[in-house]
Amino acid sequence: MNVAHFKLHPFSIAPRDAGMSIEGTVQRDGGTLHLAYRLQGRLDILAIPPISPHPQRRHELWKETCFEGFIQPAGSSAYWELNLSPAGHWNLYRFDGYRQGMREATPATELSVTVRKVEGALALSTKVDLETFGSGDFKIGVSAVIRAQDGRIEYWALVHPLTKPDFHHPLSFLLQV
Repeated sequence: MNVAHFKLHPFSIAPRDAGMSIEGTVQRDGGTLHLAYRLQGRLDILAIPPISPHPQRRHELWKETCFEGFIQPAGSSAYWELNLSPAGHWNLYRFDGYRQGMREATPATELSVTVRKVEGALALSTKVDLETFGSGDFKIGVSAVIRAQDGRIEYWALVHPLTKPDFHHPLSFLLQV
């Protein structure tokens, strides 16, 4: 079992004063990849959708509060983008290379997002069958789009290698499993 702990950082040099933090784990257990995120802080000022009684695959989740995972087989330019909504909705896209050839991808097994809200924290997790992405080792990027109730958006990632937020940049895929 391979586990990597992470802490995300806001792109803005002056993030909203909500005492927010986003941490989590990426864990490989045989052929399964587990992603877990924990957002802590003033959730009352954030636009967090209610948990859906019927979560489903949805497009453009990144336009709202969304947690993202990027999975790239070692030595490949292709990668996948996994979007996870606090409502429980999800989507998976495949790219042939850096921001090229985006298309919806079919996971090896149906995805399920577990969401728990407790005072001051939001926990979200999923597990993905690695068969979806091939075999061998993988480079992983994790990030989050956080929307405030006033419409302001903040971009959180392991690193921000460019002068604008770009979760797709290969230098953002820092974790290895």
